[in-house]
Amino acid sequence: MAEGIYTEREWRLRGACVGSSAPICWGAQYVQPVPRRKLYQHRGVHVLMLLCSVAVALLIPVCSRRRMEPASYPMAVPPATKAQMSVRQVAGISFAMPPDLTMVQHTYTMEELCRGKLLLLDKKHPLPALAPHPNTLTIATYGKGMVPVGDLSLKTGKETIRALTGLFADLRSNGIGGFVVWQGAQTCAEQWEQALAYMRTQAGQSTLETAAQQVWQAMEPPGSGELQQEYTVELRMVQENTHLPDTRPLEETTPGRQLLRLAWRNGFVRTQPEGEGYQGFRFRHVGIAHATAMTYLDVDFATYLAILHEKRVMTVQGEKGEAYLIQCIPVQGERTLLQLPKGSVSEVSFDNMGYVIAASNLGNNRLSPQETSQPVKAAN
Repeated sequence: MAEGIYTEREWRLRGACVGSSAPICWGAQYVQPVPRRKLYQHRGVHVLMLLCSVAVALLIPVCSRRRMEPASYPMAVPPATKAQMSVRQVAGISFAMPPDLTMVQHTYTMEELCRGKLLLLDKKHPLPALAPHPNTLTIATYGKGMVPVGDLSLKTGKETIRALTGLFADLRSNGIGGFVVWQGAQTCAEQWEQALAYMRTQAGQSTLETAAQQVWQAMEPPGSGELQQEYTVELRMVQENTHLPDTRPLEETTPGRQLLRLAWRNGFVRTQPEGEGYQGFRFRHVGIAHATAMTYLDVDFATYLAILHEKRVMTVQGEKGEAYLIQCIPVQGERTLLQLPKGSVSEVSFDNMGYVIAASNLGNNRLSPQETSQPVKAAN
């Protein structure tokens, strides 16, 4: 029935019917017919569409479900042959298990292992996804003024700050001053800010392309590098009457040589990251056991890991009579089972190359010296 104005007669002839609730009207009346609902307005259609949506949502995960696969980690690559590396012979180092040790089993998860101090971190070895965010503190505050810093906002881990306190105390007792902590742990955003600041400096002296190349050669890409952990710091001398760092190699200065002599005794080793801008000034707190072994063997961090991958067992005799057992085994997946000396204090770490490394303090146990025809004196 079309909409319009009708007389009563026309209205009756056309068969229009007004609802019973409509008032009686004799004469002309304006009538608007009830509109027909469209398909999408029906409640039943709404219910049907809702049921179809629920069915599709349930079918998607079922149809796309894949077989659960274990988490993948860097695979350990055992050396092809034994005695592949030429290792320095030192009286305080032996590559054999000490006798009469009672061993007990300990299980470590990958998340626990990724908190360790021995992760190899560079452009080719990024920080593992399971590594937790560094638990850092302000060096100036927690160091109680005993650790000089180039910036009061620098942060690092509590254990590293304690080791820095001992290191700077040893430096002062030897009449050495002028060193400061130049860099601490950095977030990805802080790395970007530092890269942009360095870029602005270089852009004023060369083209943008050349400046960008210099930045990426001197710095790790943001989101990578060992400053993401809480164990690495950069130690620099500050030039007199300036706020600029001394660029001379540590080996060429008397304070630098003293720093190298005392650093490993406090658990620090010097790392060699890629890029000339930071080479030689970064130190990582790896603990007394590993620092002593690396210093005795006179090797850098990466070479030390390669030696452990091949030898698997190392015993270290410290200067004060303390003994350490260092073991290296391939990672076993999400959980790794280790045999550690009973009653010892052990530090366990993933190395980011497929191996797990454990250093156990055996106490003041004098170990049998390594049988060598020409033992080499330990580092100064």
